[in-house]
Amino acid sequence: MRGTFLVALLAAAAGSGCTAMNDPWERDGAWRPTRANDANLRAMVADQADLVAGRGSDRRVGPGAADAVDRLYRDRVRPLPVTDIARIGASSASPAAPGGGEGGGGGIGGGGR
Repeated sequence: MRGTFLVALLAAAAGSGCTAMNDPWERDGAWRPTRANDANLRAMVADQADLVAGRGSDRRVGPGAADAVDRLYRDRVRPLPVTDIARIGASSASPAAPGGGEGGGGGIGGGGR
């Protein structure tokens, strides 16, 4: 009895799924993929073989990046170059402003006495 009930319950659940009439993607006027993006890429690429497998670069940036990572791991990082644009580095802590550090009081309608 229990097995029959379970089979009937599963059959009812399976039969109540979406059909083509109820599926919003299957209705008239709904967007459907047309592979337009693939066609556009094929039209723009210089060599059609590049769509299957890419090609290497003539610029070799790997060894320079590997050297930088190696210096980082050995704790021998080079300092940043000095420029006239901005000074980058640690700053000394400025002394606390007078007033006991209670904060607040600024802004519109703020704490003046």
